[in-house]
Amino acid sequence: MNKKMYTKKQIVEKLNEKYGNNNVCIVSTEGYDLTTYPTWGNNKKERCMWADVVVRKLYNGKNRIGIKKKSRNWSTGEYSFSYVKFACDNDGNIYGIVSGSSSFHEQYASDVYFYDIYQDAFKNKEAVKRMKEKKLEWYKKEILILKNINVLDRKEASKREKEIKKLFELSD
Repeated sequence: MNKKMYTKKQIVEKLNEKYGNNNVCIVSTEGYDLTTYPTWGNNKKERCMWADVVVRKLYNGKNRIGIKKKSRNWSTGEYSFSYVKFACDNDGNIYGIVSGSSSFHEQYASDVYFYDIYQDAFKNKEAVKRMKEKKLEWYKKEILILKNINVLDRKEASKREKEIKKLFELSD
């Protein structure tokens, strides 16, 4: 596993060039518990608070409670996005490790979470192996969110997730 490791700075700069500064957002995760596996029935208070803050920040004050789950009416639906999670080494260097896509709506506060690489290894074997080999730990202070042009388009978020993965040799 000799994939190149890209720093947070390199990833942000390249994505800003490709997608524009207004669509690439570094979002704080500090102070929120994003370590519990999210499920439909497990929208912990802290996860919901984080999602509420992020939605207001990224979507001009929009309230997450007003965002309905995807429906057949394309004028409503969940707000989809792609993201990058980072990991850091003992020297404080921060690297991109995982790309993904997710969404926000009033019933769901997204599936972004920092799994325990020693206990939840079944979640992402490639990322776990890479983190262990490089002696990395999750950088739990922030993630990068790449906003969709059409916030309702889940396929756009998925396409961008794959582009990011390929561009920066990330796991998914």
